[in-house]
Amino acid sequence: MDVKVSVVIPTYNREDLISETLDSVKAQTLPDWECIVVDDGSVDGTEEVVQQYIQNDARFHYVKRPAHRLGGGNSCRNIGLEAAKGEFIQFLDSDDLLAPTKFEEQVRALSQVKGDAVATCKWGRFRTIQDRLSAKQNEPTYISSDDSLKLFDVFGKHSIWLPTHVYLARKSTIEKAGPWNEDLKMNQDGEFFARVLLNASQIIFVPSTEVYYRRHTGGNTSSWNKEDRIRSVITSWKLIDAAMQEKLGIANHPYVKQGRNLIYDKIKDQFPEIVKEDQPFFDLRRSKLEELTVKLNSRLQLLYLRKLKRS
Repeated sequence: MDVKVSVVIPTYNREDLISETLDSVKAQTLPDWECIVVDDGSVDGTEEVVQQYIQNDARFHYVKRPAHRLGGGNSCRNIGLEAAKGEFIQFLDSDDLLAPTKFEEQVRALSQVKGDAVATCKWGRFRTIQDRLSAKQNEPTYISSDDSLKLFDVFGKHSIWLPTHVYLARKSTIEKAGPWNEDLKMNQDGEFFARVLLNASQIIFVPSTEVYYRRHTGGNTSSWNKEDRIRSVITSWKLIDAAMQEKLGIANHPYVKQGRNLIYDKIKDQFPEIVKEDQPFFDLRRSKLEELTVKLNSRLQLLYLRKLKRS
């Protein structure tokens, strides 16, 4: 059987949740897939859980990150990508879920076009598998376009994003974009998929399927208390800015501006020394008036979309 979709799942100590993720892969209506779980050194029962799937379904594979490879999810994603045999690549975190039709619907859409098209879909949040799984409706990001700039415009206009597992792309497209940056500790998905989108010939929104992003109690506030992670997220936005300049000829796109504002608002009180250290970076953020205008316009458009949903 030819492999259509290679699923790459980095994991670390997920024995309590990974079975739910693997079940959502196993339930796919398109059978031509492989699932590569790359373990970053789990010390719980993650391997035992995955091995149970392997025993019952040869499409599942388990790989331990070699000792000579840098630790972290980015390295694991690259290891999985290197081993992938499929035409299309699905990156999936080991606590998130896919709707059963995800591969079938997006592969069908991508197979109807040539070149470096990237597919997206609807998405929603959940906390536990007992929640009713449902996607957001009428989001500004739910668009198809002949280039990535329109999607970046939406990201910047509304200060929003798309989670990793929304995307499906050909392996050849991802190889043009380059591997995950293994040095980044924050916003690594934003930096990676910015490059993927910049190498896309078109964006295809597939409204007939969806994915679910797990919201953990407590959020990620601790990430903003660590200097190395803050410097890493600053670096990620500098890389995104440079990539957009190279591919689109646009410096400090509104998408990058909102990244500057996000970081500034998070760290200005606790880490003023980092703000001072990277003052040229923060000088290019939105002004207070511009920020207020963007938020107001975004709010009005979201209200309009919700009104359309009710009508």
